[in-house]
Amino acid sequence: MQDITRVVTLHHNEWVLMQLRQSYLSSISPDTIVLTNKRIIIVHNSFWGLYAGLNLIQPTRIISANLSSVAGSTSADGKILASVHVRIRGSAEDSTPRTGFYIDGLRITGAKRLTSMLDDLISSKSTEVMEIGQDTVATLLEGAKTRLIWLGAETPDYVGYLLNVDPQYVQRVSPIDIASMSVEGLKAFEGCVFVCYSGDLSTEMSYMLRNEYDVKTMVLKGGLSGAIVAGRKEKDNNNHNQKNK
Repeated sequence: MQDITRVVTLHHNEWVLMQLRQSYLSSISPDTIVLTNKRIIIVHNSFWGLYAGLNLIQPTRIISANLSSVAGSTSADGKILASVHVRIRGSAEDSTPRTGFYIDGLRITGAKRLTSMLDDLISSKSTEVMEIGQDTVATLLEGAKTRLIWLGAETPDYVGYLLNVDPQYVQRVSPIDIASMSVEGLKAFEGCVFVCYSGDLSTEMSYMLRNEYDVKTMVLKGGLSGAIVAGRKEKDNNNHNQKNK
């Protein structure tokens, strides 16, 4: 995967949530798509810029948009690859590749993860606290880019089982202990996902860390109970579909 820090300068308190690469089946100098907690960034690589670090014929073009400007996204699956259309507020519906927000040649699983995570980020109810869904949490943990901070009494093994994630990424921390931590200790929570039973406590904790200590965290939308209910609905839907086959 391309080291984007060579071509993109991240803003203060901005971190990478997802990075995708266009398939080589689509281009010999594949584009790189980066989703951060603040922007979506598309790096249109030139051939020599990607492989030699020098733009000899064509320049490397970088296009980005703040998440607040994103109206939504849709994906279209082909037989092998998929395309993603990121709609920008105020732009026409028939955006073309020239705008930089029609991305083709992505692997189908990557395209689905990108649209799912984008939907989570732009539908967050609070501008102060970033709420994300269970699928987004699983994607972040797969890349080992974050930890899940459990604020309840149950063990990490049990929480991992309920959320269908690897328990090694789940860390149980008492809210009382967080209140007594040093500033340096709180900085270790940067980029982590807070989870409680209903989502209320984790939201308050994340809000406090952001506004008092400038520590940016995320929150599992609906908490543990919301994830369990969603899982039951999905299981019921699957059973219903199988009966109708």
